[in-house]
Amino acid sequence: MLKTLLFTLFVVSMSLAAKQSSDLEVTMKNMGLAYKNAMKSESQQLLLESIAAFREHLSLSQQHNFDAKLLDKSKEGLNRVAKVLENSEKLAKEGKLAEAKEQLKKIDELRKQYHKLHEPPSIWQLLFGK
Repeated sequence: MLKTLLFTLFVVSMSLAAKQSSDLEVTMKNMGLAYKNAMKSESQQLLLESIAAFREHLSLSQQHNFDAKLLDKSKEGLNRVAKVLENSEKLAKEGKLAEAKEQLKKIDELRKQYHKLHEPPSIWQLLFGK
C-alpha cells in the first residue's frame, strides 16, 4: 500500500513538473512570436500591441517556479527583459519606432545569455564536469 502511494505521488509530481515546464515553454514561444511581431511592425500601434502581448507573456513567465538553483538568475534575466521592454515602450509612445526596435534587440541578447542557464548539460559535461 505504501509503495503504491509513494509511486502515485512520484508520478503525479513528475507530471506536474513536466506540465509546468511545458507551460513555460509555450509562454516563451509566445514571447518569441510577440518579439518577432514587434520587430516587423511598421506602425506605432502595431509595435505597442506587440509590446503589450510580450508583456503579458513575460508576466506569466515571471510567475513560473524555477529550479531553486537557477531562481535568482532566472528572475534577474526576466527583470532585465522587463526593463528593456519598458524603455522600448516609452520610445514607441514617443513615435521613435526605430529606437524602440533597437532597444528590443537587447532582449534577444538577454535571451541568449539566460537560456544558457537552462540548457541541459552535454554528455561531455556530465562525464568530465564543466
